[in-house]
Amino acid sequence: MRIQLIVLDPDQDYLERLAPRLMSAYPGRIDVHGFTDAHLALRAAPDVRAHVFLADASFGITADQLPARCSMGWLVDSPAVAAVDGVLAVPRYSRLDELFRHIVQLMDATSGSVELRRHHGGGSTRLVTVSSPAGGVGTSTVALTLARTLAMQAERRRVLYLDLDRCSDTSQITGVVANGGPTFSDVVYAVKRRRGNLQLQLDTLSRPDAYGVHHFPTAVDPADLLDMDDEDVVVLLDALLPSDVFDCVVLDVGFDRLEEIWNHVERSARLVLVTDGRPTPNLKVRRASRILERLDQTHETSVTSRSTVVYNRASASRSQVDPESPLPSVAVVARYEGATEADVLEHIYAAGALGSLVSAVSP
Repeated sequence: MRIQLIVLDPDQDYLERLAPRLMSAYPGRIDVHGFTDAHLALRAAPDVRAHVFLADASFGITADQLPARCSMGWLVDSPAVAAVDGVLAVPRYSRLDELFRHIVQLMDATSGSVELRRHHGGGSTRLVTVSSPAGGVGTSTVALTLARTLAMQAERRRVLYLDLDRCSDTSQITGVVANGGPTFSDVVYAVKRRRGNLQLQLDTLSRPDAYGVHHFPTAVDPADLLDMDDEDVVVLLDALLPSDVFDCVVLDVGFDRLEEIWNHVERSARLVLVTDGRPTPNLKVRRASRILERLDQTHETSVTSRSTVVYNRASASRSQVDPESPLPSVAVVARYEGATEADVLEHIYAAGALGSLVSAVSP
């Protein structure tokens, strides 16, 4: 959805700076119409079908002068002001991501409850699910590398990395930290509210890393994620798949949670299972393939045929591609001794180790 924003301010220089910066930061998602004349701004509002009208308080605009379903906010100089006469205040010189969140908040004020989609047809968003029945094999490293590689393709896809592990902290690896901004706790709150345009809200809560992969910064208090039950997870995934915002979602999720979100797993271009090539993890992957077959039979789906294995942290002395595995291998990633997780991620990405997987999941 493309937001139509009208900004009424006496400072022409401010308007000329704001419009290109905001539209450049959120391409294809917002149009900014700037005015210094109140009469012209009010006349333009119904013509452009404005969703949000931001005005300097000196103009004395009132909500009843605006079209139906157009929200109003006051532009103020002080970030400490939350509202003026009951109207939401928006700091004039806030960061672009904060300003965009305010705009979405205003837009949601005139929206009804979130429409919960239960169908999964249509849409162009690609989903890749990365999981493992074996712990300690670097599943998140594979998922993050895949997301990075997809985001850095020539097509420059907009990729979201979504980690549903309550205890993980990928912000330490990716460098995408909250710095006082939104975290995954805000995602939980947005989903629980069931209000407004959830897709757009999720977009404003995500932040890109240096490679263009979007993340929800890790929650400061992991206990906040306990508030997100199975139904909430489904609502979250429904808002992302299909999405008008992201071209691809890389879902990092524990194997034991696949059944509860099976309708979404079924939409995956690939289900990637990770092992390190040792006997026990390989055995777990073989057993996992049998579970996938049973789930396919129960739900009349075909996930197993789109499942593949990545051998991560492989070493010549202790790892091997499992000759008994019913699932095909798509990549073997070398083990990097003595490196930090961030360094390992960079090594794998730079080596192009997941190139064959990227080709398999690309449209």
